Amino acid sequence: MFCFAPPNYLSYSEYNYAMSNLLRLSSLVFLFCILCAHSRQATATLHGLIMDERNQPMMGVTVVVKHLPTNTFRGTLTENNGAYELRNLRAGGPYLLTLSYTGYKTQYRDSLILNEDEIKQLDFKMQ
Repeated sequence: MFCFAPPNYLSYSEYNYAMSNLLRLSSLVFLFCILCAHSRQATATLHGLIMDERNQPMMGVTVVVKHLPTNTFRGTLTENNGAYELRNLRAGGPYLLTLSYTGYKTQYRDSLILNEDEIKQLDFKMQ
């Protein structure tokens, strides 16, 4: 085994203490990197267009998805072209999708399952 001699300004015990601390720190950094790489969560994207009964895009429709196992919500509003997009949703499900807009009937889509890295398009017509 190859071993470095301590520098002149450190005693052997100080050198051994410093090297053992360096080894501990290196081990912690390595474990942290492994945990970060392992904890990458599988995600999916949900997007689509929302139109009114005359096939005109609807701006400002509230789009909310609820991940039923964890009871967490994510939401957005449609843009001026009627488009919505929800990124980085947890893969799996089931999800409950709710669309609401004043003066229109609230729409629901339940039992929605999202696969890993899926980009699912769901278009709706509000009534």
